Amino acid sequence: QAGTYDADAGYILNYEDPATHKNPTYEPMELDMLDENSEGYGDYITPTADGLSAENVSLSLRAASFPEAVTYTYTEGKITTYVSRDASSDSAKYAADKTSTDTETLEKVGPVDNPTLLDVVIGNVTMEQLVADMSNVELADLVEGGTYDGFTGGGNDVEAVVGSQAESVYGAAGETTSNLYTTRFIPNIVMSDGPAGIRITNSYIKYNMVDSAQKFDPNTTYYTGTYSWSGTTYKEIEFADEAAFEAERAKGTILYTTDGQTYYQYCTAFPIGTLLAQTWDTEVIELVGRAVGIEMKEYGVTSWLAPGMNIHRNPLCGRNFEYYSEDPLVAGLTAAAETRGVETNEDGSASGVGVTLKHFAFNSQENSRMGSNSVVSERAARE
Repeated sequence: QAGTYDADAGYILNYEDPATHKNPTYEPMELDMLDENSEGYGDYITPTADGLSAENVSLSLRAASFPEAVTYTYTEGKITTYVSRDASSDSAKYAADKTSTDTETLEKVGPVDNPTLLDVVIGNVTMEQLVADMSNVELADLVEGGTYDGFTGGGNDVEAVVGSQAESVYGAAGETTSNLYTTRFIPNIVMSDGPAGIRITNSYIKYNMVDSAQKFDPNTTYYTGTYSWSGTTYKEIEFADEAAFEAERAKGTILYTTDGQTYYQYCTAFPIGTLLAQTWDTEVIELVGRAVGIEMKEYGVTSWLAPGMNIHRNPLCGRNFEYYSEDPLVAGLTAAAETRGVETNEDGSASGVGVTLKHFAFNSQENSRMGSNSVVSERAARE
């Protein structure tokens, strides 16, 4: 996107109430940077024409500073694109001037009027017919996630919120789009962090987005929301009259209302991964996983971002407590047991919720982990 953006080299996040993570504030953080007269810069810092030092931790990023976008052609493997025979559909428009190639097969399917995932489950239509009937925006929603501003059902005049946290379960890590639930009956998938149980906010006040069709109510208190990776901060905004209300919305400001009710969703703090592995008891570990799965269904979580099964390679790794063992066999058996517990009921049937095995290897430090270089021998890597 063209434009100028402000960025900080780093900050410290503070909370007015650390217990509830309410009202966050930010202050500049001293990073491990060298001054402008030295060679090189510290972590995450890219030198600019203006220079950057411990005294100058902010810089402006301009679109012109970035290289032109590069388009890569998909060359490996083969894909099938399902095309509706309805000429007005996006899939038909996409394939209008195309023919099948060695890497892409165009397969036409019969048109169906507004098919849903439920129709596929029942057997009234095929999955191919559903996919072929979906618009480009709907298909993009499936891989992008997030929800639209204003409770819309989808369309080209609205934008999805990229990288937003979950809205269905407060404090969850994220979710797939819920925009297709009412139109296509495609449910959203909610992801929650772990791995010592479900990590969601234990108490919160619910703020409801003001629908674009709602009119100004002088007796209602309105709020704006500021999003960050740690959640959304709400601030009251006052309007003198309806004209001021509509003028603010014309700017694109999203407004919220709330009844002030506090909701609670306390979860069980289960033993950390290392302690589970130290039991050497896969039956007990499976029971722990099953208990987690029960709580997931209780709170509406679909996918648990756990188990963490990275191998312990360095005692200084900041997330070793999440992992099981320095021994790959112990780690694998433990992760498998906990996964079975989450994904199956006591009678062996599928529970309907799942796990996301993560940090497979080489996540050996937490500090600067996005830019670290793990030097590993071939044998250690294979193990």
